[in-house]
Amino acid sequence: AGQVFFTLSVGIGVILTYASYLRRQDDVALSGLTAAATNEVTEVILGGMIVVPAAVVFLGVSGAQQVANEGSLFGLGFVTMPMVISSMPYGVFFGVLWFGLLFLAGITSSVSLAQPAVAFIEDEFGFSRRRAVVIFALVALVMCLAAVFGFSHGVVDDMDLWGGRFALVLFGTVEVILFAWVFGMDRAWTELHAGSDITIPPVYRFVIRWITPM
Repeated sequence: AGQVFFTLSVGIGVILTYASYLRRQDDVALSGLTAAATNEVTEVILGGMIVVPAAVVFLGVSGAQQVANEGSLFGLGFVTMPMVISSMPYGVFFGVLWFGLLFLAGITSSVSLAQPAVAFIEDEFGFSRRRAVVIFALVALVMCLAAVFGFSHGVVDDMDLWGGRFALVLFGTVEVILFAWVFGMDRAWTELHAGSDITIPPVYRFVIRWITPM
């Protein structure tokens, strides 16, 4: 669940920043459906179909389970894929491509994650964008030192557990409660369908309000 929330920018604040750039008649319902469906089919279903069988082939069932239990199911990919690539012809070439794409994905995600904080500094303190970016970069550098120097002590694993899994789901729950109960389902339903090319089935009023928070 944390991986799904992270890749869709839900529970972080990023999706709220993106929403602030939308026009009133932009199709939120269809865009949300296509983004979520495409991302999860590609990442979870297709990715799992590649990584999990490969992990069993290279590590065995017990080895794959051990790696998954020590880290996460998605962390299994970082153990398995280098083994797959190293056994391929031109493995070094494909390895450079693979980790280059991972680096690109990380950089682009970092830019989107930085935007809410930069926007907050600009709005609340009246700083220019350049100054806000410099302040954010310095704060981020200091905060990242713990991950760098405490890596061998499990600091990154703890950050991933509490930030990447627990906190995302917690904040996502808070968001849906604010949306359905504080903002109100009637107003929420109207906003969801403003400029929409699709009609969300009415059953989702009940789902969003009751089932999702539970």
